[in-house]
Amino acid sequence: MDRIIRASLSEGSLVADFFCGSGTTLAVAEKLKRKWIGCDLSKFEIHLTRKRLLDIPGCRPFQILNLGRYQKQKLLENGNGGRRYIEFILKLYNASPLQGFAYIHGKKGDRLVHIGPIDSFVTLKEITEAAREAINVSARGIDVLGWDFEMGLYDLLGDLAKEYGMDIRLKQIPHEVLEVKSEQGLGRLEELKFFDLNCLDVGLEVKGREVTVSLKKFVIANPEYIPEEVRITIKNFKAYIDYWAVDFDYKGDFFHNMRQEYRTKKNPELRTSITYQYDNPGQYTILVKVVDILGNDTNKLLTLRV
Repeated sequence: MDRIIRASLSEGSLVADFFCGSGTTLAVAEKLKRKWIGCDLSKFEIHLTRKRLLDIPGCRPFQILNLGRYQKQKLLENGNGGRRYIEFILKLYNASPLQGFAYIHGKKGDRLVHIGPIDSFVTLKEITEAAREAINVSARGIDVLGWDFEMGLYDLLGDLAKEYGMDIRLKQIPHEVLEVKSEQGLGRLEELKFFDLNCLDVGLEVKGREVTVSLKKFVIANPEYIPEEVRITIKNFKAYIDYWAVDFDYKGDFFHNMRQEYRTKKNPELRTSITYQYDNPGQYTILVKVVDILGNDTNKLLTLRV
């Protein structure tokens, strides 16, 4: 790949790999001072590529961008738009549909099911509406399935659960759903895992304009999905985390990877504190992103004044 890029392109030229896998092409292009674009559908490959690039001395800043609303187009291609989308996700979740509700879509065992929109994130408002509808239904709790969730939503669930007297769980719709054709979905029910959102506790220390963010606790919601031979080796919460990063000036749009820590085979010990110095006083929003060893993201939103 080094020889191909050197022979084909001068410094500053653009290299694109639309099935980048573990990022070999991008890493070589970065080392050779070529610009690059990489794409992949697998979150594991994207995460592996990110760590590989960050290991390159002097690696230039880069962004990881989601194409956004491709879920809708993909499901529509598979014939699963509108009401069929709801029925399709319920079937994959092994839940039965319910009629006569606006926000409750199904039931699984003694739990109700709400399914978030295809092309947007799940909001506190729609969960509140689902909880209101659930008051008159005999159920132990609500499972909320979504592609993405409103920032800070996890921290508000406790108060919402107390107010309506029921257990509310947020579950990630697996992106593997996009690869399941409607007629083939039933055969893959056992393979698809709807992950609960993890619990993340973050500490914040401010000294003048210097801020230190520390990971205090991380509880993985589905340890049963971790192989037993790996689980028995885990001694503390750090072993569940593969990578974490902080955007110290989050604007509500894109996550900017301003500082990060991650584990590698050569350096398996994870540092749990990151310090940052602000240039100007003011109020800032901090977004902390943790990637666990299963490849799932967990976010924490913080605000502070320096």
